[in-house]
Amino acid sequence: MDVDSLRLDIDGLISKLSYPKDSNLISRAIALYSRKNIPLNHVLAEVLLGHYLRFERGFEKVDIERSVGRHSCDVYAEGGSLRICVEIEFNFVPPQYASEASEYLVARHVKKVLSISSCPEVLISFAYPRYCVPSIPIDLLRPPSARSIDRLRELVYITRRYFPIDIDSVEALRRACVHSIMIFDVAKPRVYELTPQTAEVLITLYDAFLL
Repeated sequence: MDVDSLRLDIDGLISKLSYPKDSNLISRAIALYSRKNIPLNHVLAEVLLGHYLRFERGFEKVDIERSVGRHSCDVYAEGGSLRICVEIEFNFVPPQYASEASEYLVARHVKKVLSISSCPEVLISFAYPRYCVPSIPIDLLRPPSARSIDRLRELVYITRRYFPIDIDSVEALRRACVHSIMIFDVAKPRVYELTPQTAEVLITLYDAFLL
């Protein structure tokens, strides 16, 4: 898709929102799309979530593809003392991992949590399109005191099969805090923000039907 077509898609998205238009955010999204070949669905999700955080949640500063430590954060927001990194997940699995998709998705979530939590002042959120079931391990939605160390070790073991991570990852994973889960719908367009507790209930209910 060319840039002019992307502008039309973004304008169509913004016209359905009740928020003002953040021209700086849109310009950055278009520039990144042109330069880094970011997929269209990802760019539109970044624009929607950025506007939600800026105008619905009241964050004063919002950016996309922002570096947080060694990690490139999809949508970054600051407001007062609160800093948040939102990672967008479409549950894409590379073809070479098609036969082990569930484990790969678990590993990618763990890797992202560990990368972002290396900056302890930044909170972590994950965002999924409405048609995707959140694939974050439910253990990471629980308070640190309620997490099973054995399960965290298992998550680290799985992750090391796909990504290089530090040797002390179990303790880092125990301390990491997931702030919220967001469900977005670009067509409507809407963003639904869930507490970790509510997200755990929904994921557990879904998983129960697959046993």
